[in-house]
Amino acid sequence: MNRIIPILLLVLSTSTFAGDLSQLYEKAYFLETAKGDTEEALEIYRQIVSSDATDENQSIIIQSLERMLALHKRGRNKTLQKKVDQFELSPAIEDHVIATFGNPEAFLGSSKTYSKTNLPSMFSMSYPDDFSVAIMSGRIHELRFRQPNYAIDGIRIGTSMEEVLAEYPPKKVVPKNEPAAAMQTEKGTLYKNYTVEGTATYDTGTGIRFFFIKGNVVRLSLYDPDWPRSVNL
Repeated sequence: MNRIIPILLLVLSTSTFAGDLSQLYEKAYFLETAKGDTEEALEIYRQIVSSDATDENQSIIIQSLERMLALHKRGRNKTLQKKVDQFELSPAIEDHVIATFGNPEAFLGSSKTYSKTNLPSMFSMSYPDDFSVAIMSGRIHELRFRQPNYAIDGIRIGTSMEEVLAEYPPKKVVPKNEPAAAMQTEKGTLYKNYTVEGTATYDTGTGIRFFFIKGNVVRLSLYDPDWPRSVNL
């Protein structure tokens, strides 16, 4: 009996420690994805990874390592925010994009990959970390972001819809978009349940467009508000 008690205490202590790491991970992930505070999140991930691995906490440690790798990968592109802020969303061709962001990983059009010498009228230039530039008829259609590596007015991937609407109040809200109008949206209008239930799209009319899933931003796009936009590439 005397030997069982220390063993039970050890098991309870290990479970509690694993729970603490889980809470730390949730805090770090929230800071990273919702607040954009990658430095503090990275520090917490390091704290978790430096812990002694056990059967109970090894999955949390692995998850933290994966997040650290993702953040370090994003760090290689840490000048993206500065480049975008200085980029001119004016009539331009792909050479203008390359001069600023470098050569893309691929030129994509619908379900096909193209070479720079054989580009269609509509295509996108794909860059690391889910950043892309959509081109249409020799002009920049949109800059698109799918990871929290760019922010505008503090809004980035993972920001809640409530925060977006507080910063950019819509003129109108459509609770359910009709299928026939799926490709046509009015600027300043928030469309809820845009394609399927739980999705939403919102073009602020000021050169910023958001796409939401379950109340959070999953895609952020920038465009030239002075150029008529009739096609979603």
